[in-house]
Amino acid sequence: MLNLLYMDGLYMAVIRTIRSGLFCTSLLLAHSLSAEEQSFRQYADSINQEAIQLGVTEQTISIIEEKLKYFRKKVINNNADSSSEVHFEDFLTKSLADEKVDKLLNLFITYHQQLTEIGEHYQVQPRFILALWGELSNAGTSLDSFSVLSVMLSKAFISQSDFDRNQYLAAAEALNRNMVSIEELNSDHNGLMGQLKISPKFFEKYGQDWDSDGKFDIWHNKLDSFATIAYFLQQSGWDNSLTWGRQVKIKSNLTEPKDSYLGTKSFAQWGKLGVTKFTGSPLPNRPDVLATFLTPANTKDRHFLIYKNYKIIKTWPNFDDYKSLSVLFLSERLNASIKKWRSKQQLQTET
Repeated sequence: MLNLLYMDGLYMAVIRTIRSGLFCTSLLLAHSLSAEEQSFRQYADSINQEAIQLGVTEQTISIIEEKLKYFRKKVINNNADSSSEVHFEDFLTKSLADEKVDKLLNLFITYHQQLTEIGEHYQVQPRFILALWGELSNAGTSLDSFSVLSVMLSKAFISQSDFDRNQYLAAAEALNRNMVSIEELNSDHNGLMGQLKISPKFFEKYGQDWDSDGKFDIWHNKLDSFATIAYFLQQSGWDNSLTWGRQVKIKSNLTEPKDSYLGTKSFAQWGKLGVTKFTGSPLPNRPDVLATFLTPANTKDRHFLIYKNYKIIKTWPNFDDYKSLSVLFLSERLNASIKKWRSKQQLQTET
């Protein structure tokens, strides 16, 4: 009996010790998190003062401070996506899914008049606008659920980088300019916003309010998103008299050194090096067009001559050759579908 009482007392002592330890651990953890969040708040105060010095009003800062939340490192992601880690053919197949092309064609039909007006205003062909929108938004399935101000300030606090700090300041400035309300100023966990997955700085510089409703709404308004794409391309030097490039063939028994394929050349010069259209016929007689030779990584027998517009597409943030080519192949598929639709419309009109 005494042994049982002793064992029972020992058991209870162990339980009390464990509970005490857990309680102390909880207190230490709470204290640690509190200290971390306190440090974050001090950092926020410092950057918000910088924002005020740059012209953001104190009223705007007060609105921001009420909504700020600290996201720890496990929530936000600083790793950039690299599409070139997969094989080009696999990436292209996924990007050119029939379902995506059909969605984009339906969008073209729905917004035909507005897309024509946007294209004429910014001097950018609608098929490129839609194809870029389709790649960026995954044909309209992208969702945002985080406050971009909280995400970017948390990233800046963790990384202490000028890039992340400047993104936060750009988001604050966009709010200050009434480009969007704070409730709508949302992003994914990387701080990329809206249908176009763009950064706050990009949004502040290129965001457009096409329908003049007072909102630069790249989250819900497709027309604002289309116009933002078109404005970026226009400002980057887009030439609407050209397409993007073409897939080509090269001789199987090339004797020219590899450096012959470096740089920009005319079609005539490329022709002398054995480059032809993909069909095998000669390249166009266009002395005014200069092209650069491209063979994407992780691909075999895929060669391209790319023009100025391709290089502009590739300047879209976080784009590589895979993403750029997928947009441009998508534009070709979409263009073919648009031509078929127009032919049907013409037949119906004639009958």
